[in-house]
Amino acid sequence: MSIARVIVNNKLATLWFIFLAITFFASIFYVNPTLDPNATGIAIPQWELQFAFTPENGMNVLEGWGFGAKDRYLHVIWIDILFALSYGPFFYMLIRKLDGRLSWSLVPIAEMGTNLIETSLEIYWVKHHTSSEPMFAIFLTHSIVASIKWLILVPIYLVHSVILIRKWTRGRAASNAVGMSIQEIEQQLRDVIVEQFKVPASRLTKDTSLVRDIGADSMSLVEMTARIEDRFGVNLPNVGYLSGKSLGDLVAYLASRNPIVRQQTLGVTGKVKIS
Repeated sequence: MSIARVIVNNKLATLWFIFLAITFFASIFYVNPTLDPNATGIAIPQWELQFAFTPENGMNVLEGWGFGAKDRYLHVIWIDILFALSYGPFFYMLIRKLDGRLSWSLVPIAEMGTNLIETSLEIYWVKHHTSSEPMFAIFLTHSIVASIKWLILVPIYLVHSVILIRKWTRGRAASNAVGMSIQEIEQQLRDVIVEQFKVPASRLTKDTSLVRDIGADSMSLVEMTARIEDRFGVNLPNVGYLSGKSLGDLVAYLASRNPIVRQQTLGVTGKVKIS
């Protein structure tokens, strides 16, 4: 089951993901080009306003957007509010679905709250500031809240979500590998090696070494380590573990990590007999 299935199997999460996707693309391809029609490429001019910190800088940003910037801003900013309302609940549901702790799942909700506060202050400032009344405290608070949002809260729950997805994926791989026989472990390991190194399966024997016989370098061994850990849901002892092992050694190790195969007799030497 892929991570997409986690979302699809939860109807509420699916609806919120659609909501997130729509508001995200609307923000990138409609809101930001509307704010600054002169911007080239995919620009996020609202960040310029959020990180301006002083009303003088904020007014310079608005002037840089060209004539009618204030009206354009007030015309489209509601989409940014919908965007904030979309990703907070979505990441809350995703983290909970991946068995994350409640305290961690509340971080995106807190981030959504800071976004709404920051945007509300920004809207108020855009509507009511003047050159004679720049509203320094309101604008500075708005930029500080935006900084807390983007520099602290957003990275926390995005990184945490990636970690949970990684653990969930490896947990699924481990559960799928539990019922494997020694022969199935061997075949899947062969498939991984053939896929990465593009070598004929007929070249692989129990004595084949990735370094000596296939010519694997340190970078490819790192990639192979990740592939094996993902496929079988295990942690290899270290990054250099593969360099001194034969195919037979690897099959024996993976079999020893399998709670079902572990009960089978691997032979006096602990080696798995493979062809």
